[in-house]
Amino acid sequence: IYTINKNISQPSGALSASVSASTEVSCFGLSNGSINVGVTGGTSPYTFIWSTGASTQNVSGLIAGNYTVTVTDANGCITSLNKTVSQPSATLTASLESSEEVSCNGGANGLININVAGGTSPYSYSWSNGATTQNILNLTSGSYTVTVTDANNCTATLTKAIGQPAQALNASIAATQNVNCFGGNNASVSITVGGGTTPYSYNWSNGATSQNISGLTAGTYSVTITDINGCTTSAIQTITQPAQALSASVTASQNISCYNVPNGSMSVTATGGTTTYTYLWNNGAATSSITGLAAGSYTVTITDANGCTTTANKTITQPSAQLDASITSSTNVSCFGLSNGAVSINANGGTAPYTYAWSNGATTQNITGLSSGAYTVTVTDNNGCTTTETATVSQPVQALNASVSSSQNVNCFGGNNAAIQLSTSGGTTPYSYNWSNGATTQNLLGITSGTYTVTVTDANNCTSSATAVVTEPVVLQMTLATTPVTCFGYSNGIINTTASGGTGNLQFSIDTGATYQSSTIFSSLTFGNYNIQVTDANGCTLSVPVSMTQPSAVALT
Repeated sequence: IYTINKNISQPSGALSASVSASTEVSCFGLSNGSINVGVTGGTSPYTFIWSTGASTQNVSGLIAGNYTVTVTDANGCITSLNKTVSQPSATLTASLESSEEVSCNGGANGLININVAGGTSPYSYSWSNGATTQNILNLTSGSYTVTVTDANNCTATLTKAIGQPAQALNASIAATQNVNCFGGNNASVSITVGGGTTPYSYNWSNGATSQNISGLTAGTYSVTITDINGCTTSAIQTITQPAQALSASVTASQNISCYNVPNGSMSVTATGGTTTYTYLWNNGAATSSITGLAAGSYTVTITDANGCTTTANKTITQPSAQLDASITSSTNVSCFGLSNGAVSINANGGTAPYTYAWSNGATTQNITGLSSGAYTVTVTDNNGCTTTETATVSQPVQALNASVSSSQNVNCFGGNNAAIQLSTSGGTTPYSYNWSNGATTQNLLGITSGTYTVTVTDANNCTSSATAVVTEPVVLQMTLATTPVTCFGYSNGIINTTASGGTGNLQFSIDTGATYQSSTIFSSLTFGNYNIQVTDANGCTLSVPVSMTQPSAVALT
């Protein structure tokens, strides 16, 4: 018989769970609650399953409500725990109980009263203007915001705008009618009121209580305006009257300076009455001064701003003669571009002495040393009358100009077949010619090489010069070298030519010019005398004689 002993054990204590710590939701509707769980007994490790689905031992970020956790130990033993997380019964709120607007624009008598509910008391207050009381007063217009904080630091805000009349009570005053005439009583004053709060009441310094007053004498009038809120403003107006009676006198006049020229003028000065003044002349003008008047009598009626009138008159006279000026002579410029023109003028009529103002700045009666152009003179007499005259000083259309239009050089050295063609324009015809070789014709023919200068003179003795250079070729030269015939009666003689000068390519002839060749060598020549001729591109020629020799005949003995 065998005996087996076995001890059966169990956990030292039953599995148990309890709340070790918890935090309620601080502000209504937030999710900042938490639950911490303590576990004893059973067999660790433990697992946790919360009714929210969480699997941690502790949970946080909770809203208000009931929460259950199931704890399971390593042996599958289970226990559970319930916990309720609470919150304040209502949201912290702040609401307006009452308020009062500022009564007068710019004042400081507004107030705000608020009600606070919900959250967790006690409450503290922080206003945007720095106040920390529940209610605030003595406010100017503007926006005010309060932040209410409860014992859990939950907050609520409220904003209230305190208004005031859109504009400060104001009044503008004007005299709608001053006294027209000294000592009268036809003045009136009106005021315009704005801002504040209607209706308005009025208290005038003369006892009147209407908005506007009339039937007034000269003096100072003040009014105090009060609106429905007791705000006040005041205005003052002075009523004037003319200081003296309206009068007028002619203070300046200008008689006509030039015969039959309407340049008379007259000015009238008005004093007293009430400015501004209006004027009506018997010629229809409506200004205090009138100009452009012909001779005659003029009357003006002056009316002041209040309709008072007075008159003044004056007679305008004129001279008996008219200023006149005429060009007596003018001299044109002789040669293009010179300044030897002249103009003479004669003045009469008007009132001597006369002054002269020319368009070129001269101030003498007559002017000289002129270039071509138009010259205008203004003649002014002693009365300032003016007249103008214009004279035109002309000149040849173009400057005299002489130029070589074409020339023919000498063909052959030492020849005299050159020619010069001259073109002349401008100046004043007819022209005369003076060449450096003594010729007086326009063109030169049959001249040798050299420099030729011509002076052309026109009808006004204006001159122009031109120069032409006539050239000739270098002298034509030629040398000859011979190679004699080698045997009596042979034809193997040779002449070599060397030529220079002339014009262009040279040609050579051995038959006195019947035929020419460009080659400088003549060969296959027999014994005899030859005349070698060279010619250039201009047909110039040079002939050089040469003899071709040969040995004597061989004699047999």
